[in-house]
Amino acid sequence: MCLWDTNVFITAYRFHYGFDFHPGFWEWLVHAREVGRVFSIKKVYEEICRQEDDLFTWVDSLDAGFFLGNRSDSETHLERVSDYVKSKNFRLSDIQKFLESADYYLIAHALSNNFKVVTHEVYKSSKGKIKIPFVCKNLNIECITPFDMLRQERARFIWQSSR
Repeated sequence: MCLWDTNVFITAYRFHYGFDFHPGFWEWLVHAREVGRVFSIKKVYEEICRQEDDLFTWVDSLDAGFFLGNRSDSETHLERVSDYVKSKNFRLSDIQKFLESADYYLIAHALSNNFKVVTHEVYKSSKGKIKIPFVCKNLNIECITPFDMLRQERARFIWQSSR
């Protein structure tokens, strides 16, 4: 099962899978959720809803089960993620920003429920923004790109001529 980062939704909407020319992607996503393969979390929903656009409208129309809330057992996992990030050489301001982001909750939820994390972020261990793949790798959470996920899920978007 996969948990999507905010940037996967936004990048799909703005670049790769626009609603106007690639509705099959969005239909597949609803199907993948219905069969229990793809989810996200409420914090990601909140980040998407900061911009009132077509993505916001689409996300807002999804059933409540797409964006998972925090489970009671995730408190321990939030603490584990927080402790890990605080133990590294990140600037205090970067740690604070991370702990206020959806990324923090996404990783804790993945840790708590054995999900893969899907993001466009790339692994980076240098100082600066704390990257999802860096934290996931060091907490033994599988982190993949959306394209890897689509291949693993064997998603197919077939064009058919209207002639």
